[in-house]
Amino acid sequence: DGAIYSLEGPLVDVDSSETMLAGAAESRRAIVRRSLNNQLAAYDAATGKLKWRCVPEASAPVSDQERGFLSAPVAVRGRLLAPVSHEGELWLYALDPASGEIDWRVFLCDEPPGGCSPWAAVALAADAGELYLAAGAGIVFAIDGSSGRVEWAVAYRRNGIRDMQAGRPGAGFVVKPDVDGWQRDAVLIHGPQLIVTPSDYGYVVALDRRDGRLLWHSPRQPSIDEPPAEVCLGIAGDGLFVAGRNIVRRYDLPSGRLAWQTTTESSHGRGLLTRNAVFVPAESSILRLDLKTGVELSRSELITASREPVGNLYSDGRRLLCLSGERLYSLAGLEPHLDGLAARIAAGDADAQLERMRLNLRLSQPDEAVADLRAACRLVAEQRGHAASRRMLFDGLGELNLPATRPRLTLELIATAASRNDETQFAANGAGEDAVWRRSQLLNAALRRIADETAAETESRLMPRESTVQAILDAAPFCREPFLQAAARRAIATAATAATADDRDALSAAANAEDPAVRLLAVTGLAAVATDEELPLLRAALGDPHEPVRFEAAAALVNRGERDALSAFAELLESDDVHIRNRSLATLRAVTGQHFGYVASAAADERAAKAAEWRTWIGEYGATAELRLPIRESGLTLGRTLISYTNNRVVELDDRGRIVWQQEVANPRDCQGLPNGHRLIASYSGRAVLEYDAGGRLVWQKADLPSSPYSVERLDNGNTLVACSSANKLLELAGDGSVVHETPLPDQPRDATRLANGHTLVALYMTQRVAEVDRDGTILWEVGEMNRPVSVQRLDNGNTLVCQFSGKQVVEIDRARNVVWFKSGLEYPYDAQRLPSGNTLIVDREGVQEVDAAGRVVWQQPGSGATSVCRY
Repeated sequence: DGAIYSLEGPLVDVDSSETMLAGAAESRRAIVRRSLNNQLAAYDAATGKLKWRCVPEASAPVSDQERGFLSAPVAVRGRLLAPVSHEGELWLYALDPASGEIDWRVFLCDEPPGGCSPWAAVALAADAGELYLAAGAGIVFAIDGSSGRVEWAVAYRRNGIRDMQAGRPGAGFVVKPDVDGWQRDAVLIHGPQLIVTPSDYGYVVALDRRDGRLLWHSPRQPSIDEPPAEVCLGIAGDGLFVAGRNIVRRYDLPSGRLAWQTTTESSHGRGLLTRNAVFVPAESSILRLDLKTGVELSRSELITASREPVGNLYSDGRRLLCLSGERLYSLAGLEPHLDGLAARIAAGDADAQLERMRLNLRLSQPDEAVADLRAACRLVAEQRGHAASRRMLFDGLGELNLPATRPRLTLELIATAASRNDETQFAANGAGEDAVWRRSQLLNAALRRIADETAAETESRLMPRESTVQAILDAAPFCREPFLQAAARRAIATAATAATADDRDALSAAANAEDPAVRLLAVTGLAAVATDEELPLLRAALGDPHEPVRFEAAAALVNRGERDALSAFAELLESDDVHIRNRSLATLRAVTGQHFGYVASAAADERAAKAAEWRTWIGEYGATAELRLPIRESGLTLGRTLISYTNNRVVELDDRGRIVWQQEVANPRDCQGLPNGHRLIASYSGRAVLEYDAGGRLVWQKADLPSSPYSVERLDNGNTLVACSSANKLLELAGDGSVVHETPLPDQPRDATRLANGHTLVALYMTQRVAEVDRDGTILWEVGEMNRPVSVQRLDNGNTLVCQFSGKQVVEIDRARNVVWFKSGLEYPYDAQRLPSGNTLIVDREGVQEVDAAGRVVWQQPGSGATSVCRY
């Protein structure tokens, strides 16, 4: 009658810890009810103006009673009939639709011991002046809609109720709702039958409307091997339809005989019954089933801008509506939607272009998606400027996952966008620092992908391999940070292994480029070409004014047997750049096996004296000594050791054991030194992950994690992997702190590390397993009886290094689960790391120690309270 009715009341937001405390304090008298404190309001549907509000009457003179309406009202013989709860008592109210005044009220029953399902509203159905009511309280009522007189009431035995008495006699007990039935109470009228699906009874029940006599009943789970039905979809023709997560069933009426059942894929929502078909959500599709046979008539893929599964289905009689976890969709055919987007794009709508980009991605049309991204960026550049266009480009590259699937194209797009404006203007705009950081992560991911030979071979179907060399050279001016330069060197070394004549020409020209970053990559690429024609260019590079170029040229020449180039490393020991000094020292040590006590962080005069000793040795023995070649960049480290302690501090030691960096952090549990010189730390008591720069400035953080983090790792794609142990999950966080993926686990992860194959290696503490899982948490490989594993590392040889807390040892296990190496006698180890040298770094209660393959201690840092270590 032109009115909208709404149940309104206070929102409840109580912290779980407060709830637990309150429950403990009230345990002798607590009973969990579904009683509510609310009121029924009526609004004019045309204007939205309030017509009236009705508050349930108190059944006793107590001001703080819980009383409220339990479901929406139904209209019967000119009145609104609605169920109401008074402190656990169930009443039926009759209201005047015009004023909201209470005409009469009737007591029906008490809420039974064991309570009711708090989420199932009381079910009402009316016909010919009769009201039928199922309250999930073990009783079905038939009530005269005019007077409120109970015509009949049928009780049934509720399912799932356990004995709630506990404790000593007289100590009292707590009553909790513990019922097993349908998700919602439902009452449907079909001729002389009343069909009921109770929330506290595991059967669908058919009663005679005249006297409540049982006509038939059927279990919602016919056998233990079949999935249970959860909801009643309704009645169509002479069929009753029910559904569960993986099942749809039809019962013939009035006999109640099961006509058919159809198994579906995992469903994340409730289906919909129409006059012509049953529509069922199944992952990202909607199935249409025949009413008579249950046969699948059609399957429609739901194509949305996101990848969330199909949720609850509804209909307004003309179209399907879908309520997912985050959005309400009005579903239409894809072609009309694309036509609408095309019209908006023609009118200059960049958002429409991005939406079509996402749809093209879902439709497995990557070229069209990239074209939309390019076009959207051009539009935004014209409308909002280049800074906004670049932000859109970087977001789009990540959304399309182009660094992983088309890395060369990623480099081209970044280089093209960056050339439009001066880099100084780019860095100076409001979001410049963030944009530079985002660009760096994308470049790093693309370059590392190119460095993977398998990825390069896969992508060669989409683009010529040789064109990758030029793309890397074009991106070189934007690879200023050391970690990007390292990634670019590895990428161009891989791409140059299949160099063509054009590649060699490009590298030769780049060797004389004005930008030293380009010259650096050119020398690296020329070294990988492996022909004698490049030797003059490499020798000339030994005189380059840019020290990294000289280092790279020296490494290339030494690897080719030109021992004279060793002296270049000795000269670089006196560089002003500590990074170059460290790399040069590490190279000389790795190649010659000599030391001479040189320390890269020592005073200049001390360094000069030791550098002279290196030059003397090279002059005497460099031409004849046995050299360990080739030089491998992966075996070189800065020699920095990052250690976290339970006394709220993280310290970093140089190669002489001196503290060169420290930071106060609330109970740090894990730490990682990053290639860009930053430090990533997991704060256990702070429930956060934090990133600090070399100066100790907090540059990034993610707080309010689902539980305290035990481990943290920065991934190649720039995201951050966090092990939330108490929450039994792994989180992958984007640069803006948003959760881009969540992996559920069957146990508490104490450590997690992402593998090259995209899987994740985890230490499952409580079940004492180490497992390799996919993105969905499915275990693909595992080894048990690990004595409380707390850290894991997949080694280059395919074996797995496990730190066993309760076992007081660190073990190395091969793929067949055999122990091939171990270090025992430890005092409850917390962390372990295998180093490029083959030594193993271990943290236990007595401090940090480095042991060789024989288990001998070669270095140690005593001190209790250490929780993790990272050598980088």
